[in-house]
Amino acid sequence: MTQKKWTAEDEQFILDNYKRLTNKDLAAELGRTVTQVKGKKSRMGLKTGKLSKAEYAIYRGDEFICWGTARHCAEQLKVNIDVIRKYASTPHHKKFDESGGTIAIRIDD
Repeated sequence: MTQKKWTAEDEQFILDNYKRLTNKDLAAELGRTVTQVKGKKSRMGLKTGKLSKAEYAIYRGDEFICWGTARHCAEQLKVNIDVIRKYASTPHHKKFDESGGTIAIRIDD
């Protein structure tokens, strides 16, 4: 199966249905593999039927931008939720140290 980009509609479908449909059913509806659906759910913070409650503080350079869940921050920045997770990743932090830009700091409970 060829890789295709995840759309906002795909993400919304998963969010609306992940509690009532199996990964196999989600995959069939979306034209994806079960592995792709599991990976996307994980990146969206959908684990064992619950939305991840991890929170993030977003900075652009030294300026504080927003704080909240990955979904909330993505909505504030008008980006895909995966972008927030990328901003919080170790490789992105190393790149940020060199060039500045936008960064997310994950705040654990």
